[in-house]
Amino acid sequence: MGGFGGPFRYSADEKELLTVLMAGVSRRCRAYGVKWRYSLARTGVAQFTMDGNWTRMRLLVDKLAREMPVLAEGYVSFGQPSFRRKKASGLINIVGSYLYGRYDDRDEGYVPLWRASKEARRYMVLDFWLGDEHSDLTDRLAITIDVISAWAFDEVAPEVVLEELHTAASLLLMRRANLRRAPAFKELVDREVQAGGLNKELWFTGYPDFRSTPSMSEVLLGLKSVRAAAKHQGLRGGRDWLELNFWGVVTTLEYIAECIRVGAPQSFQAVPSDVIAQVEKVTQLLYSEKSRVE
Repeated sequence: MGGFGGPFRYSADEKELLTVLMAGVSRRCRAYGVKWRYSLARTGVAQFTMDGNWTRMRLLVDKLAREMPVLAEGYVSFGQPSFRRKKASGLINIVGSYLYGRYDDRDEGYVPLWRASKEARRYMVLDFWLGDEHSDLTDRLAITIDVISAWAFDEVAPEVVLEELHTAASLLLMRRANLRRAPAFKELVDREVQAGGLNKELWFTGYPDFRSTPSMSEVLLGLKSVRAAAKHQGLRGGRDWLELNFWGVVTTLEYIAECIRVGAPQSFQAVPSDVIAQVEKVTQLLYSEKSRVE
């Protein structure tokens, strides 16, 4: 959870259009569980804040980049439709620039001006970039991002989401293990666990009781079971499972993508057995020496 926001300047004759657009953003944020506050109290200066789950906010700003220009076109009291569309794009560009820190290198006290923009800037809303070497898989994961975004805003059936998340996890784990043919999904997960990965707990992703939060490997195996039940038995527990575990799965996918991108060992690297044997031998010698001294 977190938040961002800031001020921006606008001209007095734009206030009516800005009020409509800010209210439109507010309605969408409220529907998607994100807090949006704004003020036009100061003449010529607007202020906004957005608070919520960071991933959900990134998805929402990307959705606003597509929807708000359409909303502005339908508003009939200010300028031409094409100009209103550009102003809406400019507003979302300001919101996105605050979200992604594009103003961080500006002088202290900098306040951007609300300008018309040809189109709203789009960002990679989930951290699925795998590096130039794996650009083919990065391109494929764009489908996963679209499905994740659709589920976050209740625009797709749970069975579709389960299938796509399972596919994305398989592809990422295969690339992580440098495999061309997919073994059983559990084998992929076990392989990564044995290598020291997927041991992080997901307490920060919205589980109601952090004391019983699953690890990354557990949430992936849960995904496997629920997806199989939905696909092969027609069971309908997918929605309930996703409502609890969706953000945990998304975070796990981002974690695997990061491991592929940086090419580094996992956070919990498995220790070779010969090293363990050496450590145990040295430990025994130290304790024997300590016993003799005492």
